[in-house]
Amino acid sequence: MTTLRIPDPRLGLNSFATDAWWEAIPDAERTPDARVVAAPGAPWDGERTLLVAGAVTDHLAEPTVAAVEAWAAEVCALVAAQPGPAHLAVSLSTVRSLDEAVTLAQGRRWPSYDAVEAARHRAGEPVPVPSIPGGQQAVSAFVTALLPQVEVLAASGWATAADATADATACVSRSLDADPDVPDDLARELRAAGRAALVAFEEAGLTISGPRDALLWPVSAERGQIPIEVAADAAVEAMLALRERPAVEVAR
Repeated sequence: MTTLRIPDPRLGLNSFATDAWWEAIPDAERTPDARVVAAPGAPWDGERTLLVAGAVTDHLAEPTVAAVEAWAAEVCALVAAQPGPAHLAVSLSTVRSLDEAVTLAQGRRWPSYDAVEAARHRAGEPVPVPSIPGGQQAVSAFVTALLPQVEVLAASGWATAADATADATACVSRSLDADPDVPDDLARELRAAGRAALVAFEEAGLTISGPRDALLWPVSAERGQIPIEVAADAAVEAMLALRERPAVEVAR
């Protein structure tokens, strides 16, 4: 039997899973610290645990590196206590239904891309592949290492072009703090601690989807320019979002 386990709200996770939310799902089984519901048709075997996280700035107890590290350790401990594999979905919108929860647990995002916009492009129209000038060895190495992780079917490229641009722009907006509450040096340390937390989550066995940059503390622009790591995060977000949106078949 394929089931989805959703732990009760804690550690800034699963804030949507209130008693009121579960009222619409009467078949869910109550356990001491979670609820389990059947997920027929889901692409996994047995039981999978779903953890949904919002922005780090919304749930971090205090803006310190120690607080980030403590939160990450508690999340890893929660994962270790689960009876089966667990998935962390970063989502900046409230989960409204069980269908959305199952979508997130699959490593997909909500909502899907705009298939109507994609259908406007004629059949056989090529999807352009960005070129990389030969002199930019660092950029070339970065893209070469990244592509195997985010490769998608070329046919979906036009379906997602406008949305991928929006995803990258949203990443930059989240990552830049125009009115910082902490000194710039501390903000950079907090962002680095967030990256370390993401690595720790994967090492603990978590799979991750969604806009990962939301778990990184925002930083200030540098002399009016976007920090290079933020630009890299935006590029990664555009490509990961391309892969993680629910697949939509479009006649071309």
